[in-house]
Amino acid sequence: MRKIFAFITAVLAICSAVSAEAPGYKYLYTLTKDTDKIISASVLQDEAKFVLWEEGKLIYKDVFNEGDFWGKYMDFEPENFGIRMLQDDGNVRLIKPATVSAICYNPGTKIAALLMNLNYANSVISVCDMEKGRQIFTNLSKTHPPVPGRRFEAVVLEQIDLVPSLSEDASTVAYGVYTYMFEHHVEIVDIASGKISMIQKAAFPVIWKGRVYYLDTTDQAKKKFLIKTAALDGTKQEKMIKIDFEPSMLMLQRGVLYAVSGTKVYSLHIGMKKKFMETADFTDLYGADDSPTVVRLFPVVHDSKEFMIFVVKITKDDKTQLKFYSKQL
Repeated sequence: MRKIFAFITAVLAICSAVSAEAPGYKYLYTLTKDTDKIISASVLQDEAKFVLWEEGKLIYKDVFNEGDFWGKYMDFEPENFGIRMLQDDGNVRLIKPATVSAICYNPGTKIAALLMNLNYANSVISVCDMEKGRQIFTNLSKTHPPVPGRRFEAVVLEQIDLVPSLSEDASTVAYGVYTYMFEHHVEIVDIASGKISMIQKAAFPVIWKGRVYYLDTTDQAKKKFLIKTAALDGTKQEKMIKIDFEPSMLMLQRGVLYAVSGTKVYSLHIGMKKKFMETADFTDLYGADDSPTVVRLFPVVHDSKEFMIFVVKITKDDKTQLKFYSKQL
């Protein structure tokens, strides 16, 4: 009986410690293996899975599963898959990507949008039809001209593409671009025709029910605006909400926009609310260990409920641990 009482007391102490470390959050588990995979993996939000590209396949790990097992999610060998690089002689060279990131996959349509990375700082969009097994769209890339006063760069593409967003019917993909001249804009691609529409001075696009939502970056010194378009081609832009914080990321989960600013997460129910509301402040996690860093932050659906997942990196004695926390939304 004393042993049972001691065990229950210990469990209660642990639970109390976790609650004290992160009020409103639930500690899930700690990983010590393959931490680099978690940091670089993409997330399939509706399936609550990490997904990672390996030669010829995508592998996955369940977000809520504390094990370190990675299984095969699907074969991934699209025909003609690669970066199309325009050469000085006018010919196009197909270059095998070093890595693949920001994978957005629609299992209903079998369409995947992702980034093919030439190196750590250069990437281009790719759209693949996994049912037909081929790449159906990618940018035609070229190296940018020399920029006066800037140090030599080995190979730098004309533009750097950021996280893609697929429409529900997978007919359209939108993504943010950060150019070699340090300018933001949004590109929207009609996948069937390959037609690209561009919105200047814009960032962080997401698509929801036939509209594109993005952040206006016209005046960096002033308040930002959330803009919505009337159509998928980016036309008829309308200022939607004035934002009184500085967003560093926009994420969409089933009609809710999540914005990250500093250590805070804000949410906006599209069509239901008229302002972003604070949802979480992950400084609450900082007291858990020495020198923690939130390295991953994303919404997922699990058992028909929505959660925000926080992955905290802890480094002790040159060893890295990743602690997972969730907060129900």
